[in-house]
Amino acid sequence: MQTYMEKTYQAAPPLPDIDSDRQRFDIIELINKFCKWYEQVLAERNLQLTIKIGSDIPRYFLGNQLLVKHIFFEPGKNSLLYLGPGEVFLEMGSEKLAGRRYAIYQTIAFSGNGIPWDKEKELFQPARFSDRDGLRFRSTNLYYARMIAGILGGDIRLENSVGFGTRYQVEIRLLSATA
Repeated sequence: MQTYMEKTYQAAPPLPDIDSDRQRFDIIELINKFCKWYEQVLAERNLQLTIKIGSDIPRYFLGNQLLVKHIFFEPGKNSLLYLGPGEVFLEMGSEKLAGRRYAIYQTIAFSGNGIPWDKEKELFQPARFSDRDGLRFRSTNLYYARMIAGILGGDIRLENSVGFGTRYQVEIRLLSATA
């Protein structure tokens, strides 16, 4: 007879194993896809995007590309919920650490309204479903992106000034696929 915990564990979908899913992936391609997507979405809202990508970012890394994509896309998707009139700035860069390890950075900053104080505290809570104005929506997945970033030795931080703007800062650590 199974215990409650054994049943729960078997019923839950498996979490990705970060260490065993190390595959070589092209982070420059991932960054370019994100920039194109973000630029297109912002253009639909008549907002201008300024992009600065460091030339020092190695092209290939070892890791789980889907998890890295989630970490980098989630703050951008979240920012779309609170964008008002203003400008958006995206910066990506890297810093060489010991051996083949690198810290990869992303900053998304937008001027304008900022995130309302009552919404800011909910941003890093687990996703949930609710009904607002008769529409079902899911809260952001920043909680999960931040958790994965932490596992990868980084973090997702938020600086917010209501009425002035918001800045998301993402950092993860990855192993270069080249020596």
